[in-house]
Amino acid sequence: MNKYIISIDSGGTKTKGVLYDDTGNIIKEYLAGQSNFAVNYDNAKSVLVDVIHELINEKVSNIYMGIAGFSAVSKLDELKSFFESKFQVKTHIYPDAYLGLYANKESDAPLIHVIAGTGSMIYTLKDDNLYRFGGNGHLFGDTGSAYSISMKLFEDIFETLDLNKKLNPLQKEALKKAKATNRAELLSFIYQKNKSEIAEFASLISSYVSLKYSQKLLKNEAKKISSQILNAYKKSKMNEAFILVLKGGFVEKAPLVKEEIIKILEKKKLKFKLNMSNREAVYGGYQLYRLQNRRD
Repeated sequence: MNKYIISIDSGGTKTKGVLYDDTGNIIKEYLAGQSNFAVNYDNAKSVLVDVIHELINEKVSNIYMGIAGFSAVSKLDELKSFFESKFQVKTHIYPDAYLGLYANKESDAPLIHVIAGTGSMIYTLKDDNLYRFGGNGHLFGDTGSAYSISMKLFEDIFETLDLNKKLNPLQKEALKKAKATNRAELLSFIYQKNKSEIAEFASLISSYVSLKYSQKLLKNEAKKISSQILNAYKKSKMNEAFILVLKGGFVEKAPLVKEEIIKILEKKKLKFKLNMSNREAVYGGYQLYRLQNRRD
């Protein structure tokens, strides 16, 4: 009898569960609300129970979960035992980013996984050892992200206003988007908005890509991301060809950023292959199942 596995990508916005057969075919999918353990532990657990209920059958041999708010789970063994007792199925629980990494693992080559969206973070995977770089939050700048580039735009606008210089077209449009006509109104706008709302201005910057000023902002952010990749490469002691994954709304919606990153890394003589797949993170659960079976 063919074995099935359940893979669940638990996130701060949504939770996706997929029932796979042992050759990777999707048998059934189910989508639910957010399940971030750092936000609401009991709610997150309840959502995961609902997802499993929707997908489980007598053929399921393993459940793989990548959970948001992993660091907030102080008793991981207790949580694992809860699911195993409730469903009588072996359960594996990882940080949510872990699934994303394995979803894009193509071979035994090392992997550098860049997440450049609202915020930024880099993971490396070498010999099944996982390393994390950055991801300290917007209070530390979130270098190489939509938030970071948006804040640079605002800083430049303030400097331009303070020096009584003429605003360029992008800066004028940013003021218009913020419904601000002067320095005080813009400052008030920024302090009233959250990280995600500030980060939305990155799309505006990308839409003005023909403007030299916008190109400068985008290329500078690409340099920051490239510098982080180089640091991750050195600290992970790769010294060999690796798979590069560039994910996240910011880098995916700004072709110039991606092009600049590749150009910089090639100039540094790094050997890498750009992963172009659009696999969802939830596929990583199936990849982990395959890897486990190969070892066994």
